[in-house]
Amino acid sequence: MLSYSSSELIAAANPNVSLTSPSCVISVPFLENSKVKLLLKHLKSRSPLRDQRFYLQFEKLQGNGSFPIVDVYIQSPNAQELQEENYAGALGLYGLQESSTPSLEQDGSGMNVTLDVTNVFQKLRAEKKIFSESLELTFVLSREIEPDEELTVGRVEVFFRKVEFR
Repeated sequence: MLSYSSSELIAAANPNVSLTSPSCVISVPFLENSKVKLLLKHLKSRSPLRDQRFYLQFEKLQGNGSFPIVDVYIQSPNAQELQEENYAGALGLYGLQESSTPSLEQDGSGMNVTLDVTNVFQKLRAEKKIFSESLELTFVLSREIEPDEELTVGRVEVFFRKVEFR
């Protein structure tokens, strides 16, 4: 049986950036506390990761129009080009405009999306290409946006969760 510990926030940014170009990079710094420093030290070591999960959470995604799917990549520091094996997932934004518009049912604060990025963390860790001061996220739009389409990313967080096998 699987049991999960509570999630630990290990990195966060409030970029409030609008995605208007076909590709955009956001830096998400790791928190400066002893727990995170210990975790990063462990990630740099060779011990197995089979009991650890990592999640990338996007909050307050707000926008207009029928915004295209956004592919997200976790890049190595100073990477020159995208690598498919660093693909973290896609932000499918169906209902973006509705969630961004205040109504009787919602406050208009936008959408939240969470991606499980454990496999990308394990790959980058094996190649010793990550876990310095921040994560570099690259957003790639699946098509050109129309003049009336807009997306603002309000907050990006990285969470760690330990899995226990009983």
